[in-house]
Amino acid sequence: MRLPTPTQSRFYSIWVMFVVAMTVFAITRTILLVYSLDYAGLSIPTILRIYGIGGIYDIAFYAYALVPVSLYLLLVPNRLWSSRATVFPHRYLGQDESAARYAPGFPGR
Repeated sequence: MRLPTPTQSRFYSIWVMFVVAMTVFAITRTILLVYSLDYAGLSIPTILRIYGIGGIYDIAFYAYALVPVSLYLLLVPNRLWSSRATVFPHRYLGQDESAARYAPGFPGR
């Protein structure tokens, strides 16, 4: 039995969501930092502290928010994962290629 490549794995979507979330959080933190330049006494250690502590909070939030998605991906058997019943979760989790087999009118058909 061949192992799936990372992009074929159902858990790949967790990594994609993590990268997107951390990017959005960093951009948001940067925008807020730029808007508060007048009020904040900024130095290199202060900026590193802001991004370091913020990154820890972001990872903690992401870990908490990921529990339902991880449980879904872990507990759904392969037979159900590749059936018609999971077309919409596939699309939501970014697994469009596997959903294309079942979705009428999907661009990949």
